[in-house]
Amino acid sequence: EDGGLAGAVGADDAADLVGFLTKGELLDGHHPAEALGQAVQLQYGAAALNAGDTAAAVRALTRAAELDASPEVLRALTKAHIRQGRETQGNGKLQAYQRATQTAGRLVAADGSYDSVMLLGEAQLGARQYGDAASSFQRAAGLDSRDWLPQYYLGQAYTAAGDYTRAEGPLRRALELTSASADQVKIWGQLGFVYEKQRSWDQAKAAYGRAGNQ
Repeated sequence: EDGGLAGAVGADDAADLVGFLTKGELLDGHHPAEALGQAVQLQYGAAALNAGDTAAAVRALTRAAELDASPEVLRALTKAHIRQGRETQGNGKLQAYQRATQTAGRLVAADGSYDSVMLLGEAQLGARQYGDAASSFQRAAGLDSRDWLPQYYLGQAYTAAGDYTRAEGPLRRALELTSASADQVKIWGQLGFVYEKQRSWDQAKAAYGRAGNQ
């Protein structure tokens, strides 16, 4: 369940409260409640995202970023845009992912951590910016060489770009980095598709078999 202020008020109430909080005497040239206004929008946006109200989450988190574009806010807004991209059809889908790449770019500029770079790559992949996505996943792999996910998504980026030969290597490396059966099934399925596109029928059949697709 959503707790705290975000779970107790609706979108209109939260907006009214933010307006109230930002009325106050200046402290060192700033309204003392500005940070609270940003916090309210962040909390409400996160709660809306968890509740499945993506549009409300995007609105609240966009406002939070206008008040204070902290890495925490930019990360939440990027996730909201990515969710919006997954849920939207047609041109709106691409536009949502493009907004996600812009927000994620700001996030990485402020916080170049592994998680931030992975979010940027995910947004770029959804926006069909396959070359940029590949670069981001390569960067993420350099930040955490033990995680299989950057290699897997790097393989996906190459696959989406139609570069099936280059896709094989990262996918093979992803297999070496995870022992979890569910992860390996996912990777083998992707490898099967890559081999099929290369007309390597025997390898495709073997990979699909490892993925449980006979």
